[in-house]
Amino acid sequence: HASSGNFRVTAITIDQNPEKAWIVGDYETFREAKSIVDSLPINGVSYYVHADSSRILYSRKGLMNA
Repeated sequence: HASSGNFRVTAITIDQNPEKAWIVGDYETFREAKSIVDSLPINGVSYYVHADSSRILYSRKGLMNA
């Protein structure tokens, strides 16, 4: 989990078996975390912003690779 007051961005592949997940990074504000997610390529990857719980605050769903 991200530490108190921070927002963690995680990613998971959507077109590979098995799926792969990783932490993109931890950011001080929701706005910063959302901006990072909105700037990342979504080919085959979905991104999620979490706070200090497992609840997803924002997501950007990936597209299957053509």
